[in-house]
Amino acid sequence: MFIVCHNLSWVWEKKFWLNFTGVCDFESSCSWSNTQLNDNFDWLVSSGKTTSQFTGPPFDHTYQNSSGHYIFIESSAPRVQGDKARYVSQAFPVQSNDACLSFYFYMYGNDIGSLSVYVLTNTTADSVTNEARLWKLSGAAGNSWQQGQMNIPSQYTSKPFQLMFEGIRGNGYRGDIAVDDISVDLTSGCTTSPDFAKPQSGMSTVSQLKSYSIKVLVI
Repeated sequence: MFIVCHNLSWVWEKKFWLNFTGVCDFESSCSWSNTQLNDNFDWLVSSGKTTSQFTGPPFDHTYQNSSGHYIFIESSAPRVQGDKARYVSQAFPVQSNDACLSFYFYMYGNDIGSLSVYVLTNTTADSVTNEARLWKLSGAAGNSWQQGQMNIPSQYTSKPFQLMFEGIRGNGYRGDIAVDDISVDLTSGCTTSPDFAKPQSGMSTVSQLKSYSIKVLVI
């Protein structure tokens, strides 16, 4: 699988990474967008530090500097606890195998709520009839970019499907959650990581995430 974490090699690896579908690094337009379906506010594209102290990333993941871009949820007023923002992919064609979503997330701050990823199936031109949450983390996860992966079983890819990020605001303004460098591999599945992001395995803790090691792609 295509897990990349070495900063010096990231730009080179990006050439390989762009061969995948559903790619979004927020440096140009992409096929992911905000939705007005069952949410309260929008994800924002930003660069550099978020406006609130003691939360959010200092820079993006792609370029690791203030010129790069990412999306995040702004937790300051008028947002209140439990407000949700949803970000949805293009529709993907039917597959006969598992697929894999890869992305980077930043969940730093004392008031972090939760980040979930759903698969949406039975899509039509104007509606989504089913959504299944396959990945979730709650609470602070350290002051760094972390990689997440989500296996998408063939029971979902056997129909046209979409993917959706959902950020939920925690109990204060220090709860900005960021996402960057999204890609989808339709050719094969992957191991969902971190393992405790699987909904059935419960919520994450800071100690769990600190012990989670990111593997490096070797080509």
